[in-house]
Amino acid sequence: MAAGAAPLTAQSDTLLLVAALAALTTAYLAVILALRIRRKMAELRIQRSANTVDQPAAAGGPHGASNDGGWQPPRPGRGVTTALAAMAIGGAMLVLAAWGLP
Repeated sequence: MAAGAAPLTAQSDTLLLVAALAALTTAYLAVILALRIRRKMAELRIQRSANTVDQPAAAGGPHGASNDGGWQPPRPGRGVTTALAAMAIGGAMLVLAAWGLP
């Protein structure tokens, strides 16, 4: 083994570990986000059905008036968006760096 091979191997192993942790973290966060979205959609569905049961049909249409107005989640602030974008870019760079190692 060459004199400088041990540190290079250790560095390579570390970067592969970081890439694996980044991939697992991304998958975990994706699952949590999907669960939150499903829960919120179920709440909105229940709320919508409760509104249509409680309110009589509007004179202008047979389905009644919907008062949710096309609900959209609140937008995160500029600082939060910047921090999340930086973390995503950093994670992608770590994964690419680990894949590019010999």
